[in-house]
Amino acid sequence: MGFGAKLIGGWMAACLGVMPAVAANDLPHLVAQNGRHALIVDGKPFLMLGAQVNNAANYASALPKVWPTIDALGANTVEVPVAWEQIEPVEGKFDFSFLDTLLDQARAHGKRLVILWFGTWKNTNANYTPAWVKLDPKRFPRMTNTKGQLHYVLSPHGANTLAADRNAFVHLMQHLKEADPQNSVIMVQVENETGSYGLARDHSPQADKLFAGPVPAPLAAKVGKKGNWTQVFGRDAEAAFNSWYLVCGKLCRPGGRGGQGGEAPAHVCERLAARSASVAGSEHLFLRRSAAAGARRVEGGGAAYRCAGA
Repeated sequence: MGFGAKLIGGWMAACLGVMPAVAANDLPHLVAQNGRHALIVDGKPFLMLGAQVNNAANYASALPKVWPTIDALGANTVEVPVAWEQIEPVEGKFDFSFLDTLLDQARAHGKRLVILWFGTWKNTNANYTPAWVKLDPKRFPRMTNTKGQLHYVLSPHGANTLAADRNAFVHLMQHLKEADPQNSVIMVQVENETGSYGLARDHSPQADKLFAGPVPAPLAAKVGKKGNWTQVFGRDAEAAFNSWYLVCGKLCRPGGRGGQGGEAPAHVCERLAARSASVAGSEHLFLRRSAAAGARRVEGGGAAYRCAGA
């Protein structure tokens, strides 16, 4: 995430054709028809003219300086981070005061919001996780190098980390469902610039065992190869492995079946697998709020389904 407000227009293109009728009170969502795509907000296509605030602007005291800048840019939407350490400074005790202030001020200024979730990863770091996560590497393991030394990045194989991050994020989305019936928030980015500098993958015993094992079936099917990660991906094996387990391996069950227990629907698992065949340095995944309390559905089109930096 860059410093200062900067235009990020072009995230979504306006609808160029006739789109299906949509109720005005539906949640913001993406529609694709005849090769055209639109973000639907309040029942009609919405062209997002976006600006992004500084990382340090996710506090109420910084907001008075944000709105004049957004107005000067002519933006109608602003992306603002919400950090895990902000909403859950003490495990199990949630504080959404900043989010409520942000919602109130955005409405007063006639702006829509994109929430940027700083959870387990923010520019690969765990800097925005709560202190109770940072200070407990045994419970929330970091990646290790080939010498067994701890790396600065939280391991994507940490089950406790995933469970705690997911719990905080679900509470965030539940609060939004209750506090934002107006749909001021039209999109959420989950995590930010996941990955690792200086170490391609975790070398913990658990990770080494997975790396030596077979590539998961849905991914192997998409690339048309079977075998372990090195046999399938060659020199890109470690990057592909880390990419898969950063996102895809946590959402899709072995065998590629999703849609149970909070996992991604099967068709999403298939698209995640397809994207994983092309390896790059960062992954993003956008989720939109579903109508059911606490339930979340992975949705979107194009870059909204992004795994392994496709």
